[in-house]
Amino acid sequence: MSSELTTMASVGWGTLAPVVAPAVAILLVLLLDAIAPARTGVWARLLDAVAVAGLLGAGGAVAWLSRTSGPRMTVCVPRFVEVNCSFTASQLTLTLQAVVVIGALGCLLLGMHGTAATDRTPHHVLLLTATAGALALAGARDLATLVVALETASLPAVGLVAIRRDARGAQAGLTLLLTAVSSLGLLLLGVALIYLSTGSLYLSRIALVLTPEHLTN
Repeated sequence: MSSELTTMASVGWGTLAPVVAPAVAILLVLLLDAIAPARTGVWARLLDAVAVAGLLGAGGAVAWLSRTSGPRMTVCVPRFVEVNCSFTASQLTLTLQAVVVIGALGCLLLGMHGTAATDRTPHHVLLLTATAGALALAGARDLATLVVALETASLPAVGLVAIRRDARGAQAGLTLLLTAVSSLGLLLLGVALIYLSTGSLYLSRIALVLTPEHLTN
């Protein structure tokens, strides 16, 4: 079996903080909904506050990481003389994450007085899940992480589209679901072909193997 799959990866949770913050908010929203499933009143506002706090926490983590010099890498696996990492918090990553957090916060605030007002828990959970996936996608540096993050970011959109609970919402949700499943199949096929050609899932290794010097040898 490949050493990429058998060697224990080292995880730096500080680098993953922008992704972890929405995930923690999801757990708190579900916990509060289990304690008091009322959708109006103080508990509803508390759900809103927890969701907003999760996004603000992600934004704060992005701002904190942007103050460090150089990229920060985590989920790294040593392989012979090189180290392969699945997640990197570079300046590009942090910029994309900042855009994601701002967009998600705007959607959350707008949704509090729309359809989501009567379905707060599913709306907040789906939005926070999609946000966590998008934040992870920005820093993904291997194909497995990229696929999982992409699906985590895109599949909750099906639920958000269908949250209207009417015929148009159901039709749009079903159409989006079929499109997402079809695109996932093509994506997995592409990942398999790249892995067979390069022998690695890490983007750094793939870029090295696919250089003109290696292709001509």
